[in-house]
Amino acid sequence: MSINLNDLRNKFDTQVLVSVATGTSSIAINTFSVQGDVVTNGWTNSNNVPAGEFVLECDFTTAPAASLPINLYSRLLSIEGSGNAPQPTLSYSHQLIGVFLVDAVGTSVTQFLHASATLPSVNASQVYEFYIENATNQAINAGWKLFVTPKTIGPL
Repeated sequence: MSINLNDLRNKFDTQVLVSVATGTSSIAINTFSVQGDVVTNGWTNSNNVPAGEFVLECDFTTAPAASLPINLYSRLLSIEGSGNAPQPTLSYSHQLIGVFLVDAVGTSVTQFLHASATLPSVNASQVYEFYIENATNQAINAGWKLFVTPKTIGPL
């Protein structure tokens, strides 16, 4: 089967850094990243794409068990005027949009983990904050980074 000019294809925008842990901002076992790790003013989905490809760059001092999850959550900003959705916490996680599964690699080996996600929205040019929940059995070291590549589907 050949792909024709008018067939639907994935279309990607430029990858964007949306969360970064600087300094001593590690993520302990069974906790969330903090608001201070979010890129200033959140990320704006200015092209109103329906999905994103997320990459988490992280490492652990002690190897986690294979296939344990790091959960990806979104927080929608300005959903009613200047009103924002609640920030996710262990007692109110709310908007789970993806899961990264870790590998059992050892001391300070950088992992590049991928998750595809549908982007929830209530407005055009929706603004997001993204949070990760460390559900592995080991702390995530400081210096982790979260990227999103906006994605849609359409003809060439």
